[in-house]
Amino acid sequence: MKQTTKQIITGTFLATATSFISTHAFAESDNLATVNATNLNIREQPTTQGKVIGTVKKGTNVQVLSKEKEWAKISHDGKEGYVTLQFLGFSNGNPNVEQKQQLTINNGQKEEGIVTATRLNVRNSPALGSSMIGYVQKNEKVTVLGKANGWAKISYQGKEGYVSLEFVKIDGNTEEIKKPEQPKTSDATIKNGTQEVGTINATSLRVRSAANTSSSILGNLKNGEKVTVLGKANGWAKISYQGKEGYVSLEFVKLEAGKQEEKPVENITNGTQEVGTINATSLRVRSAANTSSTILGTLKNGEKVTVLGKANGWAKISYQGKEGYVSLEFVKLEAGKQEEKPAEDITNGTQEVGTINATSLRVRSAANTSSTILGTLKNGEKVTVLGKANGWAKISYQGKEGYVSLEFVQLEAGKQEEKPAENITNGTREVGTINATSLRVRSAANTSSSILGNLKNGEKVTVLGKANGWAKISYQGKEGYVSLEFVKLEAGKQEEKPAENITNGTREVGTINATSLRVRSAANTSSSILGNLKNGEKVTVLGKANGWAKISYQGKEGYVSLEFVKLEAGKQEEKPAEDITNGTQEVGTINATSLRVRSAANTSSTILGTLKNGEKVTVLG
Repeated sequence: MKQTTKQIITGTFLATATSFISTHAFAESDNLATVNATNLNIREQPTTQGKVIGTVKKGTNVQVLSKEKEWAKISHDGKEGYVTLQFLGFSNGNPNVEQKQQLTINNGQKEEGIVTATRLNVRNSPALGSSMIGYVQKNEKVTVLGKANGWAKISYQGKEGYVSLEFVKIDGNTEEIKKPEQPKTSDATIKNGTQEVGTINATSLRVRSAANTSSSILGNLKNGEKVTVLGKANGWAKISYQGKEGYVSLEFVKLEAGKQEEKPVENITNGTQEVGTINATSLRVRSAANTSSTILGTLKNGEKVTVLGKANGWAKISYQGKEGYVSLEFVKLEAGKQEEKPAEDITNGTQEVGTINATSLRVRSAANTSSTILGTLKNGEKVTVLGKANGWAKISYQGKEGYVSLEFVQLEAGKQEEKPAENITNGTREVGTINATSLRVRSAANTSSSILGNLKNGEKVTVLGKANGWAKISYQGKEGYVSLEFVKLEAGKQEEKPAENITNGTREVGTINATSLRVRSAANTSSSILGNLKNGEKVTVLGKANGWAKISYQGKEGYVSLEFVKLEAGKQEEKPAEDITNGTQEVGTINATSLRVRSAANTSSTILGTLKNGEKVTVLG
């Protein structure tokens, strides 16, 4: 009887328990979830600050007991704890558990976040116009006190601050994805305003389908990329992205102040429709026939287009059910095409320097696409632009005039090219250093003259004269011409006049007293270097004058600084040099290991001291 009573009590308890579970929670078989994170932390409390009491690995099945906000209470290996609901997968889609929805998180719900931007500004209120109180660096941990309208309120240096929520990743030791916030109505649509040009100022900036952080990600923009901003509101910028509208955080878009847009050309009227093939790696489709209009999208090499009309180097095409404009230069029309009318001649204006911005750009004999192709220019090549009109640029090409599509020439702001001089007269000699990988030396001061040779980066040259962007130099015993743009002149340094010839006198034996002493072809520092002598080498001195020694060098005559030649006993002293009068003061740098300072301009005068390599001196005369 006791056993029967025990069985009845047990059965009643089990029935009651089963009823309780089905009423307040759910059947175990319906609430098994699979972990889809590599290692998911189990915490004592439903917060990222809760103590970790264990972990479960990816693929493990756990029993979900209840759900609270973004957390699930589970049972695993006899323990109960909380895990992030985001990393649980349910076989029946969603768990049959009671869930309290929370649209906004109050200050009481603290979360741990990690900064994902290189440098994120902290502001004193959730608005771009508010003052900055500091910044946080990439991977820094922040405590998020609340989130709203694309902003996160954080604890910063004992105060409250605001940062863009777009660049804060909520952390739960695994990559916890925050619950999408509900965008306000004001975020939904941004009206188009005055178009502006902006530059991305973040390592990687997400482009979204709407002006909120819960919308889908369309792609990413890299640091330094240019974008067209169509409108701005509530910390978001509406931009043109891959032919569509996208939204990015305005916090990371640097707007170019006062950028002048070029006026659109007159409308291109429709003519005979033609079929064309794109002949460029990537061709931009624009909203108007000018280079400042909005980019609607791009066309790839080989794509077919319907050409509705042509004028001034532009083709009006049918693009995604609308009209668009592309550079006619990169559209190959099929046989039987109607050629555009030749453009009027482009008059020469202020010369400018431009850089080619296309893989391969054709140079034509006239400003239209039917003229003869003179050649091609590669990406990055520099050109001199003589004039511009109707989407074409007249350039200097191989000593002649040529025409290229202006769409693919990036002009250097304010840089004007000087006309080549007919003849450059000799002036004050100067010392210059070549500042180019390889600089052509030409027979005349223009780009069509013959090339005499090349100079390497860092080579020293004697500049005989300058005019109109060219430098006349001494090259291999002759005169040559190089672009002055790539010659760095040494400030205030004038080349000394060649010394008079040193006559032979009594021969003497001397020893080199310098680490390395240059042997020159004449008794001045601008003459060519024949070679070098090492410390301790013996030389035969043929004559001396004005601080120079004429020596016998490799069967020829050479000249070295007498200061670094120690003559043997019984030497014939040079005559004292006349007094040197003061002239224009110049700054010089010592170019010897140790240079003696003497009381007079000869090698027999008293030594006052020494100067070390690299020391600066003021030259009086």
